[in-house]
Amino acid sequence: SLPWSAGNGTSSWPSGELAELTRHRFAVATLQIDVFLSLFCNQPPLLRREELDLGLTSTFAMWNSYGLHIFFPRHENEPWDRGAYKMASLDVASPQHSPQGVLIEDVQLCLLGTWSDIWLLQQQRRNRSEAVAAKVAVVSRQLEAYERRLDGIEDAVERPELHGQYTEFLFRAYSGKGLPSDPKWRERVLERIHSTMSRVRMLHRLLGMHLYADLPAVREIARMSPSLMSEPDTSASTPTPMWQRKALQIQEWAISPDSRAAVLQAMYVSRTYRESSAVLRSHPQQQPQLADPVA
Repeated sequence: SLPWSAGNGTSSWPSGELAELTRHRFAVATLQIDVFLSLFCNQPPLLRREELDLGLTSTFAMWNSYGLHIFFPRHENEPWDRGAYKMASLDVASPQHSPQGVLIEDVQLCLLGTWSDIWLLQQQRRNRSEAVAAKVAVVSRQLEAYERRLDGIEDAVERPELHGQYTEFLFRAYSGKGLPSDPKWRERVLERIHSTMSRVRMLHRLLGMHLYADLPAVREIARMSPSLMSEPDTSASTPTPMWQRKALQIQEWAISPDSRAAVLQAMYVSRTYRESSAVLRSHPQQQPQLADPVA
């Protein structure tokens, strides 16, 4: 939704500032759609995060600052220094390359950026490149660092007495159209944080599955019918060389440590989905926020 606009059609945002923030959000949304399409359609990604030479987006609260009485206080307290950190070089695992108050969407942006590396690893794995194992270890460490960041944000929300100002910053950052004085304001913000966290954790687990497993190849072998396994002029029980080669690769992968890591990630995906469904059942009003292509 666009920031608040008065009844006479004049926006509370300066037009240039609004256009700039809209451009940044549009860039992130485009990258997200590209990654999702690549993930589920087995197509190479068209965009790389390194191409986004733009500052980080504003907070959810600033983007939803409807009404002058809401807009100006939030504008004054907004961490505008986020714009100094470029999307292309953001690294939430490094304090030097991330803002002081890291948001969930910052971690999501870093996760989206790892997909192009994972895609290249899949192609190299199919070609039996010897460099795959070392590169998998590098990306795995990145995913682990991003997961620790998510854990830290979650801990700040669940144990505010230990994190103080950071917890209050998170609640301000994820405020919606309401004010802290509104009934159940804090509960609504907390639900918004949890639903956003759930979506990003789902993305994290799916990336982990693809890092350790060539899922398109596994699906292809599983769905291949006996008629496609054989040459047209041979017996139906004689697999083609291509099918034999792919099946052998799957068999080798199935007894490797990577297969166990992929299965573990798949279990986490299932658990994350169940937890999201439980939140949806207990808070039906959160359904629009939980409706995500990944979930």
